[in-house]
Amino acid sequence: MYFILDFGHFIGIFKSQIERISRNKGINGTALAITNLLLCVEVYKVGRFTHEK
Repeated sequence: MYFILDFGHFIGIFKSQIERISRNKGINGTALAITNLLLCVEVYKVGRFTHEK
């Protein structure tokens, strides 16, 4: 299981937030600007990449 923390813009504390969520929930995650998240969704929808390893 993975998570994405999405922001309009990043401030200095996002790294510690990701580390805390990963530690508390036992899952991996990343931070992604909302504009990049939307672009990734579009690429996924047209089949250019999948969530499989």
